[in-house]
Amino acid sequence: LLFLGILLTSLLTLAVPWILEIWMHNTINYSFDLLLALAAFTVMEAIGNIYGSFMNAANILKIQIIVALLMAGTSFSLKLYLTPIFGPTGSVVSTLIAYVFISIPGTVLVTRRYFRLEGLKDAKL
Repeated sequence: LLFLGILLTSLLTLAVPWILEIWMHNTINYSFDLLLALAAFTVMEAIGNIYGSFMNAANILKIQIIVALLMAGTSFSLKLYLTPIFGPTGSVVSTLIAYVFISIPGTVLVTRRYFRLEGLKDAKL
């Protein structure tokens, strides 16, 4: 399913110029870098929503809140630095960087601890 999500997001990203030309009559200026960053963000957000639902169902809320606060602080700090340099793309990339370096490791550690596994490769979920 992850591959399918990435594939469909990629196809939609490539179709955006055509969609905008029909929908907006080509009156909007956009950066392809911004489109790529938003596509990557969409895939990461979908993955995060899956893990968030799992952690909510498993009643793992305290660590989820801590990770969310750390991610928000990191993302906000990076936005202050990257947005003046790269514009809107910097804002999206800031969130992606915070997600990759804060949220994903936190989720992996919580999942490993929850299942008490040496590594996720041995899990048969």
